[in-house]
Amino acid sequence: MQVRWTVRVPAAAEAGEWRSYYQALADTLTHAFGLPDTLSGAVLQWDRSDHRVTARLHGASAHPDSVEIIARATALPAPRTESAGR
Repeated sequence: MQVRWTVRVPAAAEAGEWRSYYQALADTLTHAFGLPDTLSGAVLQWDRSDHRVTARLHGASAHPDSVEIIARATALPAPRTESAGR
C-alpha cells in the first residue's frame, strides 16, 4: 500500500519560506519516526521493518517547485470481515 502527498509551490512564493516549510515538516517526521536512515540533500527517508517514509523537496534549492511525502507499507492490512450477527 502507498500514500503520496504533494504540495505544489505557488510561482510567486518565496523560496526560503518553502525551505522553512519543508524543514518544519522534516522536523515533525523526525520527531515521529526518529532520525532518518537516509539524509541526502533535499531527501529524507525512514526505513522501518513494516514501512518506508520519504520526504522530498523538488526543484532547485533557489526555487523549489514542490514538497512530496510518500509512505509505503511493506505488508497489506488484514482484510476486514463483517460479523455474522449483523
